[in-house]
Order: sequence, then structure tokens, then C-alpha cells
Amino acid sequence: MSYRNAGLLIVSCIFMSAAHAQGSEPIQLEAGSSLETLDKGYADWKSYYIEGAKKLGDRHTVYGSLRETERFKTKDTELLAGVYYPLSSRWTLLAEGNASPTHNILARWSGLAQIQYALDDGWGVHLGLRHTDYNNALSNNLLVTGERYWSNYRAAWTHSSSTLVGTGSASSDRIQLSRYYDEHSWIGLGISQGAEIESLGPTLGILSSRVQSTGLTGRHWFSSDWAISYEIAATQQGSLYTRNVFRLGLRSQF
Repeated sequence: MSYRNAGLLIVSCIFMSAAHAQGSEPIQLEAGSSLETLDKGYADWKSYYIEGAKKLGDRHTVYGSLRETERFKTKDTELLAGVYYPLSSRWTLLAEGNASPTHNILARWSGLAQIQYALDDGWGVHLGLRHTDYNNALSNNLLVTGERYWSNYRAAWTHSSSTLVGTGSASSDRIQLSRYYDEHSWIGLGISQGAEIESLGPTLGILSSRVQSTGLTGRHWFSSDWAISYEIAATQQGSLYTRNVFRLGLRSQF
């Protein structure tokens, strides 16, 4: 499938999902790429993506994406779709699924179900469970998040506890601080530490390793219809390698 056709498919799905929705919220589309440089002689990782999102109402959004990834000189394609759905004035459901028809390195498929509860004074809690099916392994990941919004800021802490079926478990923590400097633009800093389970290619396999990561992400709207998305991050994957991430995307709404 070409990126042009994939983009049209994503837009069509969003339009069909939004056909009976009230309001006139715009559709947002983004195309971008990332480069991840690795030390210790490993080849760079690359990815290209197209994503789209449509807001259907308060806390109600559908989204989807197509991504092509190259890691350790092996390419994979991945499709993703998800929805935020308000269950009540305080409860919100997030359901997300992704699959890779090639799954050389990426998972065959993965599914996430997460429930969010809004407390008073800008506080909120999230509880989610992700199941991931790799070629030769299964993993389950429990996610617990506490967050608070105040003024133009958001702070959040997430604890992740992963189990690789029949092998072992790993846990990590992530702290995030974001600043919203106009209606839609924002910049955020994230710091992670702990152990993570990840597919590292046919040579290294699926491993649990100590991870330390620091990253800066954001989105800047330079007009009413156009924005850039960006990410700069550095991750130390145990004693295997250090990975530096550079991502840039162009987003439009109409």
C-alpha cells in the first residue's frame, strides 16, 4: 500500500466515523519521519509515518496511523487505530489497537484498553492494560498514571509493569512536565528510568533491559491550519547501546 493510498484510507475512516457526529471540529493530518542513531556499530533506525485524527465531541476523538520502520536493516509496516470515548462526565475510555502485517521486528499485534477518571482541581488517574503478541513471545503491560493540570501546565507520573509470559517481568517509571503556551501549542519534557521489554531484532531477540531516557517533545502551530511536531530524545538501552531520537512532522487541519 502506498503512503498516498494509506493517507486516503485514514482520512476516509475518520470521515465515516464522524459522519453522524455533531459539531464542525476540523480533521488533522500529519506526515513525518524520524531518525534514531545508535552507537557501538549498530545501523541507524528510520521511520516514516502518516496519521490522522478527528474530534467528535468533548473527550471523544478517533485517530489512526500508518508507519514504516527500519531497524537493524529490516523493515516493518504497522497500522494503528484508536478512540477516546466519554463514558460519563468523569470517566473516559481509551481503546487502541495496532498490527504489523510484516512483523519482522515489531509485534504481530497489540491492544490497549485504558480507563481515565477526572478528579477535582485538575487531578486525574488512568489505569490501562496492554497485551502485545510478538512472533515468539507474549507480553502484558499494566499502566498506572496520575496527572494534574493547572494554569498552563500538566504534570504526570506513569508506572509501567510488564510481564513477558514464561520469562520474567520488568517495571519502569516516567515523569512528564508539559507547558501549553497557546490554545493548541505545547512543549514537554519526559524522563524515564527502569526496565523495559522490547523487540530488538532477530539477532538480539526480545529482551528486558535497564533503560534511562530523557526527551523533549512538542507541537507548534505557526498558523491557524499548519503546525510542526518534533521530538528530541536520548535513551540508554542497558549496556547494549545508546539511542538518540530526532523526529519531525508537518501537521495540517481542515
